[in-house]
Amino acid sequence: MRLSELLDAELNQPGFDTIEIKGLTLDSRQVEPGFAFAALAGVKVHGRQFAALAVEKGAVAIVSDAAIDGLDVPVIISDDPSALLARMARRFYPGQPAHVVAVTGTNGKSSTVDFLRQIWEAAGLEGASLGTLGVARKGETITTGYTTPDSIALHRALHRLHEEGITHLAMEASSHGLKQRRMEAVDLAIAGFTNLTQDHLDYHPDFEDYFHSKARLFTERLPADGTAIINVDSSWGEQIADMCRVRGVTVITVGWRGGDMQICEVVPRPASQDITIKWRGVEYQIEVPFVGEFQVLNAVGAAAIALHEGLSEDQVFGALAKLEGVPGRLEKVGETAEHAPVLVDYAHTPDGLD
Repeated sequence: MRLSELLDAELNQPGFDTIEIKGLTLDSRQVEPGFAFAALAGVKVHGRQFAALAVEKGAVAIVSDAAIDGLDVPVIISDDPSALLARMARRFYPGQPAHVVAVTGTNGKSSTVDFLRQIWEAAGLEGASLGTLGVARKGETITTGYTTPDSIALHRALHRLHEEGITHLAMEASSHGLKQRRMEAVDLAIAGFTNLTQDHLDYHPDFEDYFHSKARLFTERLPADGTAIINVDSSWGEQIADMCRVRGVTVITVGWRGGDMQICEVVPRPASQDITIKWRGVEYQIEVPFVGEFQVLNAVGAAAIALHEGLSEDQVFGALAKLEGVPGRLEKVGETAEHAPVLVDYAHTPDGLD
């Protein structure tokens, strides 16, 4: 693909239509002849330090936030190079599943997107999920190493899923990924919010920055004609719901205080839970095959998304009764000699441990 085809129109210059781009990378170690190298600011160092090395290895264009002297290849300068790179990645890897849902929050993202994938598959849809656990589809999971991959890896994955026939994708949206604009140029239909508690304060300067990074999914990435599925059991959820309403986004609220899907009762059993939920005024009773009230919240969020998409109550609630638990989320891995269950859980935040 030509460099001129990858760039925003206002960034094009004479001669860019003669430069063939064979790949994109953020990592100078991965540069190959014909690649464009994105020299972006990192947590500790700036990528411009590696621009000369990238050119030595064959890079034919550099993307950065300022001029870099001494190079004999074009340097494309942008005030927001991370967002530009994501748009370039989308043009290089143009395919996406037709229907993409993104879920953010401190806890519950992995379970929510995996449950939604299972509901879709039970309804006969070609579904996949992408996040901390990797890319999962039809019993196969490929690890990625990140909750939200960098924009190049993300668009490469979306393109591959599209080519493999996936029509429905549920993906996690991390605060890092949102703040770093990794999800730029991902076409979203629905965005979900689970909860917000203390996490990642090694990266975010304060809790407000953490919250507003999460909120970007709803204020910047979700289009005004999209839908937000929001757990409103906390004031953070209420704030995000208000942000969405101001933009004209359709808001569906869930949780113990949900106005559209409300959890009325949860009765724990040794290996399952009996739940009573109310969906738009009608009560439903379901036995879900996992333990932990937090997983009920995640399942309800996934169910609300699927119902809004047009699946029937029989399809969605029937699928809830057959959900498989997510690896490492209060997962039973064995028993002691006294037959006490041995569980593994990913809890890594104060709220999760509580």
